[in-house]
Amino acid sequence: MKAIKYLRASACFLLCLFVLCDFAGAGEYQISQPQRDYINTLQRDGLLRMEWEYHKAYISSPLWEMIDAQVKEALAFCLAVRCSEMATQTKGTWVHIYDMQSGKKIAKWNSWGFEAY
Repeated sequence: MKAIKYLRASACFLLCLFVLCDFAGAGEYQISQPQRDYINTLQRDGLLRMEWEYHKAYISSPLWEMIDAQVKEALAFCLAVRCSEMATQTKGTWVHIYDMQSGKKIAKWNSWGFEAY
């Protein structure tokens, strides 16, 4: 029960935090420090695992299921920007998102936009 309350709180916070992403940039995408911090919190809490160099994100199924499409798109955008900031060998802004439990590809974000599967 405590885990479900935590996931609901995380989903609500995601809605508030990630819908505020700056999609309109002058060629360079940016995210805020609170968004970076929350990505770090999701990683620390085991709800998100990142492979920066490969632009891959593995997200907890229950968390992904609890957030709506607009928040999923905004989160994917923020993860793509964060990958571009953290990767040292690859350049570009994109991310492939996978279900943490099954490994199935569930979404992606790149310069062409967001796509969920």
